Amino acid sequence: MKIGMDTNVLKKVAVAAVASTAAGAAMADGIDVTAVVSTITAITAAVVSIGVAVLAVAATIFGYKYLRKVM
Repeated sequence: MKIGMDTNVLKKVAVAAVASTAAGAAMADGIDVTAVVSTITAITAAVVSIGVAVLAVAATIFGYKYLRKVM
C-alpha cells in the first residue's frame, strides 16, 4: 500500500464531508432568527455607550500627551 493512496482517500473523504455539510447548511430554510436579531438590537445602545466612553478616555490621554509634548 502506497502512502499516496492513503492521502487520496483522505482527500476524497474530506471533500465528501465538506460537501455534505455545505448541502445541509444550504437547506436550512426554516430557522427563526428573530430572537437573535432582537437581542442584538436591544444591546446596541449599551455597546455604543461603552465605545464612546473608551474613545473619550483614549482622546483624553492623547490630548494630554500632545499638550505635554508641545509645552
